[in-house]
Amino acid sequence: MCPALAIRSDGAVDTLPPVQVCAGDYAHLVVALLRAVNVPARLVSVYAPGPVPMDFHAVAEAFVEGQWRVVDATLLARGKPWCG
Repeated sequence: MCPALAIRSDGAVDTLPPVQVCAGDYAHLVVALLRAVNVPARLVSVYAPGPVPMDFHAVAEAFVEGQWRVVDATLLARGKPWCG
């Protein structure tokens, strides 16, 4: 469970550090920033690679050059086959 979930009414700036947030908060921030510059973006729930037992993780996807591409602000997904 995320220790400090963002409140629904929080804006993108409220999610920035030094506030302790979880992957879902960062993914929402990435989606908001991408959409602000007119890049289609969506939030995706995935399993985090590495933890035993496996745990949930959240990433953003951006539609770039005709493909959905994973954007993981936490870098947990870097180098994984499902990252494209």
